[in-house]
Amino acid sequence: MSDWKPHKGKIVFALVGMFLLGLIVLKEAVLNKFAHLLIVDQAVETVDAVVTVDISERVISCYKEGRCPRVYLFIGDLSHSWKALRSINLESLARKKAREAGIRMEDLITLSPVFASDVEYVNYFETLFSRKGVRSALFVQPFYKTRRYDFYFSRFLKSGNLKIYVQPLEDNYENLLHEWWKNTMLDNLFAAEFFRILYYYFNKALWSPIH
Repeated sequence: MSDWKPHKGKIVFALVGMFLLGLIVLKEAVLNKFAHLLIVDQAVETVDAVVTVDISERVISCYKEGRCPRVYLFIGDLSHSWKALRSINLESLARKKAREAGIRMEDLITLSPVFASDVEYVNYFETLFSRKGVRSALFVQPFYKTRRYDFYFSRFLKSGNLKIYVQPLEDNYENLLHEWWKNTMLDNLFAAEFFRILYYYFNKALWSPIH
């Protein structure tokens, strides 16, 4: 006991503090890595079409540079929403936004189907693109959904002649990931995405694969 001196106590305190700080940093690094598992950002030069849920800057740049000559745009459905919202014409608003962005109306195709599953989504576009003569397409979707899109297209796309690429809708998605675990909305969105991917493996393990 006589060897113990105040400065030794400070050293121990500092070491404990550094250890705890290391755990925090490690936790954040692991959580950030975990979130990045959901993101796919595939490089692509030119495709026949881009599929998106919004006319984002990435979509506009792709179109204006001639890399995506056709734009397939999903239109939401407010028919089952609040009464005050049902009168809003989402297609008209979307076309106005596209026109203001410099997208010609003959190059814009609006879509509003409802899908029961991710496999149904893949089958829908495979059939649609076959009919329209689209041989390559870029799907620009919310960043946290990109892994799921890539996952299901890579497993259920039957045609070897159709090339699919996936990119995030947002250019600043890295900023959105900062301390995402403190954001309840992102927590729920990320959990839902991982569940929809794990659902595939769960069914496969039970010998009732998704098809």
